[in-house]
Amino acid sequence: MPAALLFTLALAGAEPAPPPTGFCTALDAIIAAADEPIPFRSLETPAGYGTGEWSTQVIPGYRHCWIMIIDEARTVTCSRNLAPPELTANNLALETGACLGDAPTPSVWDPTVGKMTFDLGRIRIVVEESCDDRCHVGRRVSYIIAARRRK
Repeated sequence: MPAALLFTLALAGAEPAPPPTGFCTALDAIIAAADEPIPFRSLETPAGYGTGEWSTQVIPGYRHCWIMIIDEARTVTCSRNLAPPELTANNLALETGACLGDAPTPSVWDPTVGKMTFDLGRIRIVVEESCDDRCHVGRRVSYIIAARRRK
């Protein structure tokens, strides 16, 4: 069954399995850190390499996450090439919805690119899946939590 259809069925009323406790715990910690005067500052560690800081909080399924700026917003960005079969945008979106409770469906969903966005006002969570096993980096799954810029 295609992943887009499974996701649609899940959103239409199928009862998703409860998310792993570790997933919700990690997500809650990152969401709480988004409210800091400098979003995610408490999660920063000295830079491992490249631009951005390593995050001390990692979403389960990822080896590491970075704190970086994307589109002028501070983010915690987790991305994995050669993603294992169980790490999919569908699974992450369902787990995210289960953790959030009040906002179980993405506000923007584009099945053509495998991208789901949860817009929660003060933060935005984007789950993306791109490429496939034939690409040189394999299937890539990204999980981005962006803090809204304060005015």
